[in-house]
Amino acid sequence: MVTCLSVPIVKTDSSSSRQVLLFFGSPRAQGHTARLLERFWEALPEESLEIKKIDAYQARVSPCIHCGDCEKTPSCRFHDMDEMDRLLRASDLLLFASPVYGLGFPAPLKAMLDRFQRYYAERFFLEKRPLMERPKRAVLLTVSGSADESGAQNMARALTRQFTVMNTKLIGHFHRPNTDRGTELSKEEKEALRQLGKDWLRD
Repeated sequence: MVTCLSVPIVKTDSSSSRQVLLFFGSPRAQGHTARLLERFWEALPEESLEIKKIDAYQARVSPCIHCGDCEKTPSCRFHDMDEMDRLLRASDLLLFASPVYGLGFPAPLKAMLDRFQRYYAERFFLEKRPLMERPKRAVLLTVSGSADESGAQNMARALTRQFTVMNTKLIGHFHRPNTDRGTELSKEEKEALRQLGKDWLRD
């Protein structure tokens, strides 16, 4: 499911807007992940953005079955991510927001990321270069109930590896641990989010 977002930094004139694709990986629409995402929007400098959101739990995509079809043609035998593929190729900026589950991405979002195998196949089996004509910058926002940050680090490494064939660079990662305690962001954390947003939006 793809939805359009309206947040304070989005202007109505989409003709000159940069295209943002948001992958939301939490089953809770108003949970800690959503609250961190709201803080990120608030920290951004004003910018003309057109934001499309993909909710991994609502999308319910099929997992990759390594059938090999994408090694022969630039497509997937499952068509439940065709719209996502179109939006991904047209996007300028990517944003991933997710809780840490079992030292990694929650299953619905992990299934979507596994389906990025088609881009690996398009690059190495079909030898398309560049795979994505529009270069992209990505940001990862993660939350965890505990203080252990190893799962969030795993998630960042996974995205970095996948992006190597997608003309995309993960330019920053903000992790919020200890959400079980429900503490608000510190002044230093808010500043880190602000700087991350500036780096993400730089020309």
